[in-house]
Amino acid sequence: MKLLATSLGILCILSYAPYIHAEVDGGRVNFSDHAFEKMIPLEICNCVAFRMDDIQNYWLLEPQLEVLETFREYNVPITIGVIGNDFEEDIVKYIRNVTNSENSNIEIANHSWAHEDFSLLDKDHQNQSIKNTNDRIFNMTGLLPKIFYPPFGVSNNSTLEVLRDHNFTIMSSTFASSPPPYPLVISGIHHFPATALTADYVAESKMFEGLPFNETLKDIQNSQEKFGFSVVALHPQEFAMIENGEYVDKVNQEQIQELALLIEEIQKSDLKTVFVSQINDNLIKNPEYLQTGSSNSVSSGVWMIWVVPAVAGIVGAGVYLVKFRARK
Repeated sequence: MKLLATSLGILCILSYAPYIHAEVDGGRVNFSDHAFEKMIPLEICNCVAFRMDDIQNYWLLEPQLEVLETFREYNVPITIGVIGNDFEEDIVKYIRNVTNSENSNIEIANHSWAHEDFSLLDKDHQNQSIKNTNDRIFNMTGLLPKIFYPPFGVSNNSTLEVLRDHNFTIMSSTFASSPPPYPLVISGIHHFPATALTADYVAESKMFEGLPFNETLKDIQNSQEKFGFSVVALHPQEFAMIENGEYVDKVNQEQIQELALLIEEIQKSDLKTVFVSQINDNLIKNPEYLQTGSSNSVSSGVWMIWVVPAVAGIVGAGVYLVKFRARK
């Protein structure tokens, strides 16, 4: 019996091995962390998805429009996270014009009604926020989002329940709040968090500090190697000027240029640019995984999270029943 109990304990410990807890440096994933050393995804998309948060009309409209125009000029897809209660007027006109065009490069995600902290909300309040935002987006554009960007990158146990109730398919948060694995082939809601950034958020100043394009490109490449995909997160503040310690509705052309250089480098590479919803389309087996047969695969290891504890529980219950009947 002692041997059986020990074996079950080891199985339960192994079942949690696929979760990777690595350091985050100023918002960026620290890919030099030893936790990533042997991590090899089974499937890869060979693709990059750009997401832009905080899309709304009342604040920093010019930087938003300049970023969206940059993506349009390069014909690169971008999935934008809309804040529902401020989705109106000029930003709606622009997005409606693009999404109604023959070659639309904009996909819409739900980014809550009023940028609420979902980790602090109960299920009813989360449901109302997501429903109101979807209703506003649909009424304004005729499009119904199936992707959710939780504000501040955080959520709680009720969030996935609400998303399932509204038939969402993807949640994109942050690496810090949603650690790997990120299996590309599952039933249910996929987790594709931001794995690369175009700016760091500096907590002391509460400001975004733009990154050189080559730093973002490096994180994209590392993300491809370790997760099989890349999601690059942008915010309007990164592309706005700062005057007297405050963001103003003027475009920071230097950061727009860094974005353009990043896009050009990606287009020179063999990486595809896709919408967030297309990350798990047209997957291929990772040649590196096939060569190594790695036991650290993101997809092949994830089954242990559920199957092993279930098996351990069934075996444990069986042992208990046998002992109970023997005593009788």
